[in-house]
Amino acid sequence: MIKRRRFLKILGLAGIASVIGLGLTPGFEEMVHRLIKNAYRNLSVDDEEIVKFIDEAHRINLWEWLNIGPREKMVIIVFGLLNNPYLPYYRVYHRLVVRITNPFILSTDFFRNGMDTSQPVRYLGIYNPYAMPCANPFSALYYDGKDAASML
Repeated sequence: MIKRRRFLKILGLAGIASVIGLGLTPGFEEMVHRLIKNAYRNLSVDDEEIVKFIDEAHRINLWEWLNIGPREKMVIIVFGLLNNPYLPYYRVYHRLVVRITNPFILSTDFFRNGMDTSQPVRYLGIYNPYAMPCANPFSALYYDGKDAASML
């Protein structure tokens, strides 16, 4: 039988450990930074460009527009730390990652530069399909007279 005093000590230590653990876990913005950096690791994306995107996304509430609420933010943080594709609901995490990383690459000059991976990627502004005339990466506008189908 466990005594009351021992139970309170264990409970206190568990509380302290959980507070320390919460303090060491990264926030949502830091996890988004990691996700973007990891998703586009073969491109030369500067950290400042990712920070600009995250700041503007936070300023205009892009996460709400993308239907990323508190529950989805927690899924991104937890699964981002564990990073195990065999966990249940990993496909939900993967869809959330795509929902975050796609607006970033569309908000850069990557497609305007003809998808050249040797050039540095610069952030232009949050992608808005109504303000930009053509953001279709398969458009012939992005290729110097070449057939877009032959580029695939």
